[in-house]
Amino acid sequence: MPEYISASDVQNRLTVLGYEWVADRDLSGTGVTSAEEALYVTPAIQYAGALVDEAVSGFTEPSHARSAGNQWLNDRCLDLAVARALELGGRKAPEAYKLAADDARERLDRVSRGEIRVPGYTWSRPGLGPGRSTAHMRSYRVN
Repeated sequence: MPEYISASDVQNRLTVLGYEWVADRDLSGTGVTSAEEALYVTPAIQYAGALVDEAVSGFTEPSHARSAGNQWLNDRCLDLAVARALELGGRKAPEAYKLAADDARERLDRVSRGEIRVPGYTWSRPGLGPGRSTAHMRSYRVN
């Protein structure tokens, strides 16, 4: 199953220097190796993806959400992954990244509780096959 975001997305959010600070642990000056990415970035992406999956699983199959390319879900996942990558190995994430991750968690919690819906995403409850109606579902605005 594909992830919501990629290591390139994390690098773009952090900038090249920030990404190297997160993942270039051998201080070789040659950049981030695939082994370092696997140790410090990929687990953060997987962690964040699992949190997004948990939030949407009551409304849609996570595999559908992952393949939808929904920017709102991808942004929440990226906020969580960046903070997690910064913290791997015992470092502290800068306050701005922690706040973004906290906001992402809160919004995903609201999705999970049915208080808001993901903008631009058509929900279908797990188990609903093609042609089954979701008209009975309540609609929520995102504030």
